[in-house]
Amino acid sequence: MSTSAEKEIWVFGDLRNERFFGFGLNILAKARELAEQVSGKAAMVLMGLSADDELKNTSISQAFIPVSEAEKSCLTHGADKVYIFDIEGRSVPRADIFEHVLADAVLKHRPMLVLFALTDFGRELAARTATICNCGLIADCLDLRIENGDVVTTSPSWGGEIMAEITFSNSHTTGFATVQAHVHRAEEVPGKAGVVERVQVDGLLQLTQLIDLR
Repeated sequence: MSTSAEKEIWVFGDLRNERFFGFGLNILAKARELAEQVSGKAAMVLMGLSADDELKNTSISQAFIPVSEAEKSCLTHGADKVYIFDIEGRSVPRADIFEHVLADAVLKHRPMLVLFALTDFGRELAARTATICNCGLIADCLDLRIENGDVVTTSPSWGGEIMAEITFSNSHTTGFATVQAHVHRAEEVPGKAGVVERVQVDGLLQLTQLIDLR
C-alpha cells in the first residue's frame, strides 16, 4: 500500500467506554497479523486529555477511559507503537474535530492502513478522514489479508447474500477500512516492548470554536 520506508498499520482506539475500546484491541490483533506479513508494525492511535487534565477533571476521566490506562493496555496487547494525540480542552470525542488531527497524522506518517471498529463513530471518522486524505475506504470488512503486497478485504455484499473480495485501486497511498470487530479476538502478548509517541495537538480549541460557529 504505502511507499513509506516503514510500513505501519494503525488502529483507532475509541476511548468512550470499555466496550468500544475493546473493539479496538480486537482489531489490533488483526493489525499485528497483517503487519507481520509485510515486516511492518502495528500501532494504536489514541486521542484524549493530557495526563494533567485527567487529574484536574476527575468527573470527565471517569466518564471515559483515561489515556494512561489505555496506553498500558495497548502495549500489553502487542502494539509496536502507541500514538497519543494529547488534546487539551477537548473531553468529548467528536468526529468533526478528530478528523483533522487524524488526517494531519496520516499525511505526515503515511501508514499503510488505518483500521476503525465498525461503530457509528468509527464509520463517520473513517469517512471524514479518508475524504480529507483523498484515500480509499473499504467498509464493513469481515476479514483482511495481504496478497502480493496488497490489502484484500472480505466484505458482505447484496444484503449479505454474497461475500465480495475488495482491494484498493491505488497501492501507493494509505488505505482506510472499517472492520467488524466481533470476528477478531484481543490477545495479550507477554514480553513485547512497544514504544509510545506523544504528540501535543495545538490550535484545536480555536478549530472547535470555528466549527461550532458554522
